[in-house]
Amino acid sequence: MKKLTISVLVLAVFSVQGFTQGGPCFQMTATDMALLAPLSWQPIENIPQGDFVRKISSLSISFIKDIELAEEAGINRIKPKKTEVKKTKRQYVSLSGYVNLSGSGVVPSNGGYTTVYLNDWATFKDASGQITSNRVYINERISFWSRENQYISESVYIKENVQLYKNGKNIGSAYISGSIRVSGWPSGNNIRLRGNGYLRGSFYLRTLMKPKNNTF
Repeated sequence: MKKLTISVLVLAVFSVQGFTQGGPCFQMTATDMALLAPLSWQPIENIPQGDFVRKISSLSISFIKDIELAEEAGINRIKPKKTEVKKTKRQYVSLSGYVNLSGSGVVPSNGGYTTVYLNDWATFKDASGQITSNRVYINERISFWSRENQYISESVYIKENVQLYKNGKNIGSAYISGSIRVSGWPSGNNIRLRGNGYLRGSFYLRTLMKPKNNTF
């Protein structure tokens, strides 16, 4: 087909039809195709000039229509449309929340190990308050040796995985952790421990980058 296309292009030049860069083409009849068939399989320079001119003069090209020319004719092919890739950036977000733990336990009469469950509800936010966690229930257990009239002070390590939201939309999760010291005096065989402090964590928020405005 390329050699046939070349023959048609040469025909345009010889017949003074001319062509403009951007897509000249010709609609040929079945008779035209039959005339060009012997020429299409061999290079133009190998065709005797008399035979070429005789067959060219017999053609009846009727109409110029869409046909893509080969690259060697100097016409650029249509370039595929580029797919736009959306770029994102990671934003570091620091989170924190205040926790007030409290819980009670029973102290053995002659001394022994005591277990206390400490709990509280807490919410964690970033500095702007736009990113916030769901309401998290914290429940920690500590065990320690104690006896009557003994002051107790213990450190509780907490680590929680919380869901994060921005404008009501879930944007991921993060770990919140930290240590809080709880303390208290026994009252008879009962002891109540209290303590408060901040738990902290971090999170990387992915956001779409705004396209740059090119000014000329």
